[in-house]
Amino acid sequence: MKRRTIMLGLAAGLCTWPCGRGLVLAQSSSGPLFSFGVIADCQYCNIKVPKTATRQYALSPKKLTACVEHLNRLDLQFVVHLGDFIDRDFKSFADVVPIYDKLKADHYHVLGNHDFEVADNLKAKVPAALGLKSRYYQFRYQGYRFIALDGNDVSLHAYPVNDPRYKVAEAVHKKLPSGTPTWNGAVGRAQLAWLKKALDEASRAREKVILFCHFPVYPENVHNLWNAGEVLAVVGESEGVVAYMNGHNHAGNYGFMAKRHFVTFKGMVDTSESAYAIVNVHEDRLEITGFGRQESMTLPWMYPHLVPYGVILKIERTPSGEWSTEQQKDILARDREFWTQYMDRLTGKEIVLPNTPVTEICDWINRVHIRRNHANHTPVQRRFLRSYVSQRAFSKLRLSIAKLYDWRARNIDSLKNTLPKDPEKSAAREQQLNMRQSELLEEADFAFRQAYALCPVSAETVHEYLTFLLRNERTKEAQLILNSSLGMDPSDDQLKNACLQQLRIQGREHFTLGNLISARSIIKIGQEHFPRFTTSDPILKDRMTFDHSLKQDKYRDAFKHISDLIPAKALNQRLDWNSLISYAGILTGHLESKPEDKMLQVLSAQVFRLLPVIAGRQFQYRVISKNDYIQLKSRFLVAEAKLRRQLTEQTPDRPGAWYELGVTLNHLQQTNETIDCLKKAWELSGLTNAPRSIVDIRELILTTNALNNLRNLPEFKAIIQKP
Repeated sequence: MKRRTIMLGLAAGLCTWPCGRGLVLAQSSSGPLFSFGVIADCQYCNIKVPKTATRQYALSPKKLTACVEHLNRLDLQFVVHLGDFIDRDFKSFADVVPIYDKLKADHYHVLGNHDFEVADNLKAKVPAALGLKSRYYQFRYQGYRFIALDGNDVSLHAYPVNDPRYKVAEAVHKKLPSGTPTWNGAVGRAQLAWLKKALDEASRAREKVILFCHFPVYPENVHNLWNAGEVLAVVGESEGVVAYMNGHNHAGNYGFMAKRHFVTFKGMVDTSESAYAIVNVHEDRLEITGFGRQESMTLPWMYPHLVPYGVILKIERTPSGEWSTEQQKDILARDREFWTQYMDRLTGKEIVLPNTPVTEICDWINRVHIRRNHANHTPVQRRFLRSYVSQRAFSKLRLSIAKLYDWRARNIDSLKNTLPKDPEKSAAREQQLNMRQSELLEEADFAFRQAYALCPVSAETVHEYLTFLLRNERTKEAQLILNSSLGMDPSDDQLKNACLQQLRIQGREHFTLGNLISARSIIKIGQEHFPRFTTSDPILKDRMTFDHSLKQDKYRDAFKHISDLIPAKALNQRLDWNSLISYAGILTGHLESKPEDKMLQVLSAQVFRLLPVIAGRQFQYRVISKNDYIQLKSRFLVAEAKLRRQLTEQTPDRPGAWYELGVTLNHLQQTNETIDCLKKAWELSGLTNAPRSIVDIRELILTTNALNNLRNLPEFKAIIQKP
């Protein structure tokens, strides 16, 4: 097996984080897998402005021509323009589209707000003018999935004033905090559902994902999407997303959260200087080479198969697989010994030993960093504790190893799904895996604590450790971390934004998992530190309201939530699965404390019967464990892959196979695909009047004995039940 060894650099000149944001993995010598071009905000308009004006609209064709000529000399897979191709006049498309179309590589557009700044009767023609068949779309290349979003989906600029969608956008904007810009927009419900499906498909295919949109979502900024929090929540559920790229904010911006890079590219239209970039995609990073005003930067991500040893990380070209018990113990012992020595030199060994609690670390931070008491430190330690650059560098090094241990610990859950059939072997194997998982989590916690002590104001470190603590329901320690870090620098917006977003994501997640005590604790922490914690997050506010209704026995209010989500006569509409699953989780949490409550059982029936994977197989008014649910879903995913392969290679014309795939997809809550499969089954059976929706399917099942008496099959009862 080929192996590369990469050293995490400590010297300032070895390697740098983009825009001076910390240290990264030193670059490997191998070339990129492929490359693509990025342009943002060409924003051409044939108007004269003073030479001192920032936006030089009339210069854009000249800059775009030079850019295209340069890109045509390079080996690029594609080029993407991130929105605002024109400004104000529909005729402007005729001036700049032909220039862009001279690109030899495939080239794409993302819709911007200024693209729709045309006459009302021409707004509907804008996508076609840019050559777009759909306002949002995706494409794939070499193990990557690229997803282009439309942030004008809900907006006040994309539709005529007499259009119903304009009225909807008006209503949405009125509910937003006062002063929210009208020139931003939001991703609509249907598009969010489409995005979730695309990300789920990417996860199953083990693809990395890069998202394109005109509007940013992070860090918090006046230019962000109206529903940036909702988009981040959907993105946060996918491990495969490595980067989000956008324009709109012509000054540019950058943020890093939850192992994902958020890059705002500078606008081409600004000043007499151009701005565009080449993105080189490597196995372990993105290399962005900027031209003109656009800065260059390196965006690395963690490999899932790193092996730590001090500040050395060995990267296998193929996954190294499961660590043996002996291998794991050896790696953990050597790594712990190395970093204990380093902590002694930098901060004092007693600060973070394996048994040093978070309370002591926070007390030490308050004394040393806030009160500046360095009386007990050596001259070397004092220099380190006064150097933010050094603190951040060492913190990032230790953090990378902490995340590796955390990833491996969580990955052991998937190994538990493949236990031997023999009961004795299964029990022994499960015990072994549990011990390994416990060791890894303990070591991850140790590494996180050291990383945090090394730099308690690193937004990345605080964010990652906060995530770890909240995921493991350690809310009291999370509160201590927040108190210490935010107390050091209350004006650090990047740190505050990182903490705010993670509290929101984890609050929603714990509600969905039925961990009500943790969810409530997280909300309490968020409200203490951020005045608008819940009011500015409609999703979290909704979950809180539903939980509060159940907690206060206000079942009428809880029924209203469910009835609003699931209209009795609209089962053929796309259901809001995220809300549905969250309500199921909250109900599960309440059922655990009040299993005999009849009203809770009735409410549960309303929700659970619309979750076939739960209602048909597991629930029956009792609670299932999270692992049971994960294992069950995993089995259905395996079945789906097997059936698709069978249909492709063996029996493409067998009605029963299409029916079985439809049932499986129904269990996976893929409603539209379920309908498509059942349609196919009906057609191949020679039946007429193929169903067009779940309503049609229900009626046909009730009146037809075809396909092995569908109405009698227990797997299909979730569909034939009356609303």
